[in-house]
Amino acid sequence: MDDPDLSRLLENNEAPLETAIHRVKAFLEEPRKELHHIQAEIHHLNQLLTDLKEKEQTTQKTIISYNRILSPARRVPSDIWNEIFYHCLPTQRNPFMSTAEAPMLLARVCSTWRFTALSSPRLWARLHIPFACCPQETSVGVPEQHSENRRQYFAREMKHRSEGVKYWLSRSGTCPISLSVICTSHNWAPSTSQSQWEAQTLFDIFNAVLPFASRWNDLELCMPSDIYRKLDMMLSVDMVPMLRCLRASLRGQGPQEHTLVLLQAPNLRKISLDAPRLSPKFTTCILPLTYLSLYSLITHKHAFMLLDKCPNLIHCKLVVDTMDEVFAPPSTLSLPHLKSLCVEDSGRTDDSKAFLRYINAPNLKWIDYQRHPTSRHGWVMNFPSPILSLMERSTFITKLTFDPCGVSTRDISECFRLAPHIRHLVVGPEPSGPSRIISRQRPRMRQRDNFNLTTITVKETRKIEKTRLPRLEIIEASLMKNFSDDDLLKFIVRRLDHEAARSGIAILKCVRMTFDRPRERDIAPDVDLYAKAAGIDFKLELTYHPGPPSVDNPLSPSFGISEDGLSWNLPDIDEASVLAL
Repeated sequence: MDDPDLSRLLENNEAPLETAIHRVKAFLEEPRKELHHIQAEIHHLNQLLTDLKEKEQTTQKTIISYNRILSPARRVPSDIWNEIFYHCLPTQRNPFMSTAEAPMLLARVCSTWRFTALSSPRLWARLHIPFACCPQETSVGVPEQHSENRRQYFAREMKHRSEGVKYWLSRSGTCPISLSVICTSHNWAPSTSQSQWEAQTLFDIFNAVLPFASRWNDLELCMPSDIYRKLDMMLSVDMVPMLRCLRASLRGQGPQEHTLVLLQAPNLRKISLDAPRLSPKFTTCILPLTYLSLYSLITHKHAFMLLDKCPNLIHCKLVVDTMDEVFAPPSTLSLPHLKSLCVEDSGRTDDSKAFLRYINAPNLKWIDYQRHPTSRHGWVMNFPSPILSLMERSTFITKLTFDPCGVSTRDISECFRLAPHIRHLVVGPEPSGPSRIISRQRPRMRQRDNFNLTTITVKETRKIEKTRLPRLEIIEASLMKNFSDDDLLKFIVRRLDHEAARSGIAILKCVRMTFDRPRERDIAPDVDLYAKAAGIDFKLELTYHPGPPSVDNPLSPSFGISEDGLSWNLPDIDEASVLAL
């Protein structure tokens, strides 16, 4: 509108005249009609848009619904699903009866997966079975009511478990079976009024697994020895023709020596055994073994006899003592296939030397020697350690594990001199499990720690001929306290130095240690900065003042599984790591 008077009023706050008011009203009639038309059009378009969005959602739902028919998962053959499901099972232990993990978890996704899982025998050929014999042992998680209600609760849980075991294993078809059976009770001494009832609970579990004994391939037992004896009486050698691997930890003191029917299984190749009293006849009943971990105490004499009858051994671990017998090896003990030898020695020094000196193992790659200075025979540091007798004959050692309390500083240095090809050094107990958990339990008595890190620290000259363990790539140690964090930083930095590498010294790849002292300083940022600057992929794990272990519920289906996901918690030889040496 081209009106000077109205244009002037738009620029000030003066009161308009009546004529101006009439002119403005007349002018606004047309814009108001146009605005009403625009708003009506917008409303129409919004309604149209709403209708289109509703149609869009309906169409999308139809497409999504029918796209399920076209899903590639529907066309995957059942044998492929079987393979996928099998790889969902835990790899380092047997699965337990829980809907939180495979295979039970897979059977809860849909009807097709349930049918596929239930018709796949391999999924049900492995099982972890915890059980108890006495309700007093299972108070954790049990309602605090009078004893009769607690007994009924316990009986119901054990009955359901035994029935579940039968159903689980009945799905395994003809597959070889792997079982880990753990008794949560520390002993079995039922009262007279309860003995029949508790014995029935025990036999229900055993009767659930015995029908499948002919297909036992891998068996793990952890229970009091008197409970195992009940199982042993129900077995015969003919019942276990497929058994190849046996791990048994039998707690408590039995009234008689163990002979163990399972040890006579015709195809047995691997044994890990921890029993309180082991019959000397054990040395005469196992010939074709390739793997032996014996945690039961055995004399040097019987150890020699045992190894003499197992010439095919590849991995061996023994706990030996003198038992007041004078040991005189009749001849050299030939073990041509032996790659790893772990000895926990509490015997007299002379007997230990004789035992190790007469072992001829030309392919030995790994020595693990744990000598206890608190043995009943005493310990004299003035004499050379028995480990030197074996090190002198083993020129291709690439891994060494030893107890720094049982070997003198002088002998440690001599071991390093005799084995310049060592790539992996473990100071203290060998770490356990696939994730290599380092021991965090303080020993009852740690009188001395003779390992000195400066012994293997690269000198300033960076010359290989003046460096102990020039091929070292991995070092693991537990409960260290006699060297500082600054000493460790110096050791790492010099082992990462490219100038040292040019002189032939190997680049360090991994340091894993626990310390029995507080942390003095955080060296991780300095190590990380140096490794990145040098372009080195380096792994550092340091732990100070470890805490107490956690407590589990004995009635849980996962009872007995460690933080590392293992049901067998004794430090067996890791075959995979040995084969990689």
